[in-house]
Amino acid sequence: MTEFHLTLPQNTDFNKIREEPFGEPIRRRIHRYPKRMLILLLVGISVIILYTNWNNEIDDIVNNMQVIRNRKHNLRNETLAETLEREVRVLCWVMTTPENHKTKALHVLHTWGKRCTRLFFVTSKTDDEFETIIVPIEDKYEFLWGKTREAFRYIYNNHFDEADWFMKADDDTFVFVENLRYLLYEYSPDMPIHFGYNFKLDNKNISSYMSGGGGYILSKEALSRFVEIGLNDSTKCRINENNNAEDVEIGKCLLASGVVAGDGRDKFYKQRFSPFEPFATLIPNYYGTKFWYYGYSFYHVHNCRDCLSKYVVSFHYVASHNMDVYNFLKYDLEVFGLDELEEEDVLPEKLIFDEIKIPESDNSIEYHF
Repeated sequence: MTEFHLTLPQNTDFNKIREEPFGEPIRRRIHRYPKRMLILLLVGISVIILYTNWNNEIDDIVNNMQVIRNRKHNLRNETLAETLEREVRVLCWVMTTPENHKTKALHVLHTWGKRCTRLFFVTSKTDDEFETIIVPIEDKYEFLWGKTREAFRYIYNNHFDEADWFMKADDDTFVFVENLRYLLYEYSPDMPIHFGYNFKLDNKNISSYMSGGGGYILSKEALSRFVEIGLNDSTKCRINENNNAEDVEIGKCLLASGVVAGDGRDKFYKQRFSPFEPFATLIPNYYGTKFWYYGYSFYHVHNCRDCLSKYVVSFHYVASHNMDVYNFLKYDLEVFGLDELEEEDVLPEKLIFDEIKIPESDNSIEYHF
């Protein structure tokens, strides 16, 4: 068996080894090196504090990102719609007749009309189911200019402070009011401007007016100029006659009163207002290439499956039952698994009127007026 022997130095103090088995006591080191030990202590405490704060900040960032992500996923579109509703007040008035009250007018009331800030129906008889503006002019197509003129005059005198923008539509027009507000948001209601589907006002392609059926909307300043300037000057507006096409007449009157005809197309030059139902734009040559619409439009007409703006504002010639269909498809129908955020779902910057550039007509097709 191998034996091991432990040899200790001479004069070894066994009592000292028992008292200090690991060398010099901590208390003696602190006494001998007070500054050095204090620095080490402070550094240790600082590291612990920094790590704790950093860890808390990371947690806060992660939590905030999650909140933002959830808000974008669940509330972003709704929040923007609510913001637009508060900041862009739109008064809508709809041209109708007593025989259309219980059919067309009620469909407007129960679908897109309820999303306007205020809603009125211009007619010749009152109705208990909606607010009316009574214009004592015969309900005939040839007198639409007189009804339109007096409706705007009444709204200016009685409801001017209740909205920032004032839209005229027919009882067979369907309007996506949220998209209308989105279009108007970057413009100030103090700008003398109006929007709609641009038709040529003359055969020189210099100026345009807005389609009556597709709906057109006047800013607060545009309405003020129309009533205060145009309707007080017979050289600017036909104020003593009721007949003629209302959209052409108001277009001429607004132009003479210093109101600009805005370009309602989106940034891709796709139409947001339509004087027809969707298939007139989505289906190539639906009406044929010789249809008056192609030569009469101020901007070049495009027909294809991707030619409508995804932020379309209005359609015309919409049957009463189709208003409920449009309303269901947009506001009630959901397609499972396709609900994704749009990167463009942000509000645009406000524009300055002097910097607004209205494109000239790019439609070279001639139409004989």
